[in-house]
Amino acid sequence: MRKRLFLIFLCVALLMIIPGCSSQKSDKIIMKFGHTLSPTHSIQLSAEYFAKRMEELTDGRVEVQIFPSGQLGGEREQLESLMAGGHDFHMGTQAPLINWTPEFAVLDLPYLINSEQEADLLLNGKVGKALLDLLPDYGLYGLGWGENGFREITSNKRPIKSPEDFGGMLIRTMENKIMMDTFELWGANPTPMAITEVYTALQQGTVDGQENPASLIEVQKFHEVQDYMSISDHFYSPFIFYASKIKMDSWPEDIQEAVRIAAAETCEYQRKLAREQNAQAIINIGESGTELYYFTEEDKAKWLESAKPIYEKYYDYIGKDIVDLTMQELERIRAELSEQK
Repeated sequence: MRKRLFLIFLCVALLMIIPGCSSQKSDKIIMKFGHTLSPTHSIQLSAEYFAKRMEELTDGRVEVQIFPSGQLGGEREQLESLMAGGHDFHMGTQAPLINWTPEFAVLDLPYLINSEQEADLLLNGKVGKALLDLLPDYGLYGLGWGENGFREITSNKRPIKSPEDFGGMLIRTMENKIMMDTFELWGANPTPMAITEVYTALQQGTVDGQENPASLIEVQKFHEVQDYMSISDHFYSPFIFYASKIKMDSWPEDIQEAVRIAAAETCEYQRKLAREQNAQAIINIGESGTELYYFTEEDKAKWLESAKPIYEKYYDYIGKDIVDLTMQELERIRAELSEQK
C-alpha cells in the first residue's frame, strides 16, 4: 500500500509537466489516448478505430483525442500519468511494468512463444488474465492485449545464423535486463539506447546491429543502413491497451462498458494490422537489398537451448507461480494445436 501511495504521489507531481487531463465540454467527455510510435504505425490506426467506435457506441457523448509519437511522454511517463489520472489511455509494451510488477517479465523470456496462435491463446487465456489482474493495484486497467510482434536481428558485419556469429558484436537492445543478459549469453555485446538514436548509431558504426519487429525496422529505416537481417523470432513482444483506473472509475457505467467493448475490438483489430505490417515489412526489406536469413525450427531449438540459463536465472525474480502457470498453459496449448493439425 505504501508503494502504491508513493507512486501515485509522484505521478500527481507529473501533472505539472505532462499535458492531458480528460475534460468535459458541456455533456461531451473528452478522453486522451497517447502512444510513442509514428502516425503510420498500427497503434495509431487502431487508436483511430477506437475513437470512431467510442463515438458510435456512445452516440457522440465521447470524443477520443490521439497523441502519437511520444507527445505525452515516453512509455514509462505515460503509465505514470495514467496512474495519477493525467490522461486516459495508452497502448504500449509491458517493459515499464517490470519496475513495479516483475511477473510481466515472463513474456521477455527468449523463444517463450513460437507462433501467433500460441500468443493469442496464452494472452487471451489464464496467463494474460493473471497478468492484467495485477494492474489495478497500480492505478491501471489492462483492457486487452495487442501485438508488437516477433523480434528480428539486423547486422552489418555478417549474417547472424547461430549465436557464434555475434562474436562480440555491439547490438542495440531495449534497456531490459532479461533481453540484455540473453544477448550477452549468445555472445553479443548488448548496447541499450533510445530508439531515436539507433539509425545514426547504425549508420556511423557505433553499433553493429539491432533487434526489433520487422515493421518497426522498416518504419525507422534501419534496413537502409544494415546489410543483413535474420528472421529469428527470438522474443515475442506484445502490446497492452492501458486505461487510467482513476479516470475509468469516474465514468458512468454505460461509458465504461462502451470502453470495454471498443477496447476489445481494437485489440483484435490492432493484432491483425500488426501481423499484416510485419509480414509485408519483411518482404519490403528483402526487396530493398538487405540479405534475409530465415531461421529454421532447428535453428530456433539451438538458440533456445543456449538460452536455458536465462530461464533458470530469472525464475525466482519473475515468480514461481506465473512462470509455472505460463509453462503449463503453453504445454496445453501446444498439445491442442498439435491435435488440430
